[in-house]
Amino acid sequence: MDAPPPQPESDLLKAAFKDALDRKGFGFQYAVSRRAHDLRIARKSVWVLEACEFPVRCQSTATHIDLLLRHADHRIYLVAECKRANPRFSDWCFVRAPYVTRDNSELGSVAEANRCDNDPSIVRSHIVELSRTADLYHVALELKNRSTTGDNDGAATGQINTAVTQVLRGMNGFIDWLASNEDVMRNASRASFFPVVFTTARLWVSSADIGASDLATGEIQIADASFVQKQVVYFQYHQSPDIIHSLTSASRPTEPSSALFPKFVRTVAIVSSAGVDSFLEDSSLPNRLAIGLQ
Repeated sequence: MDAPPPQPESDLLKAAFKDALDRKGFGFQYAVSRRAHDLRIARKSVWVLEACEFPVRCQSTATHIDLLLRHADHRIYLVAECKRANPRFSDWCFVRAPYVTRDNSELGSVAEANRCDNDPSIVRSHIVELSRTADLYHVALELKNRSTTGDNDGAATGQINTAVTQVLRGMNGFIDWLASNEDVMRNASRASFFPVVFTTARLWVSSADIGASDLATGEIQIADASFVQKQVVYFQYHQSPDIIHSLTSASRPTEPSSALFPKFVRTVAIVSSAGVDSFLEDSSLPNRLAIGLQ
């Protein structure tokens, strides 16, 4: 039997190009962008697609924001990272921590708002509490899906940390950029910001009490805990000092515990592919974010 004719070089390059685009996540990024645009055109969402790949600098690091969305009526921004998860490690799992500060009186979900305090030349950072809820998570891990073949050069563990760090670096860089561009604000004295990670990963949450783990072995008792899939998870992340913007905080902490939330902790929405529509159509989030403009 004659051997099949070799594939044209252009077909081989096209297949390789597709694989590279998929692995780098460009297809997912622009699919989310188009969906956000379409929902706004259909008047199902208040979020206007402001820009893609918006360049900013945070401290000494230059980066690009995958997707920048602006509220149609208010100076509120969603700063989004689009993360195509490695299919082999595409189950992202979250659990709550029983202790966050010394008196454990942590805030609920929070957002950042920048305001001019009397003097328009001085812009300060304010942290606004959006809601008090038990539905916040502090520990996140990626699990291996043994039934799926992953990307050969894709990340295994650390995908969540990388995505969240990147979106916060982009948000903080954008905060610095906006504070230094008075014309963009058009005399608006306040703006609010909220970070979002859109992902192809499946999201899971556990009700396990990790503080009740065995002290001798460190093993968690999880048999009786619930383990359910979610479309959206709100993740409390403690950002490191090297990705924080340069604005002065309006708070004046007197102890490390009172500095944690104003300076470091940020709530990040982790949104699965299945949750993109419901997240962007949800009117409660923009209403809560408007609190920062009051």
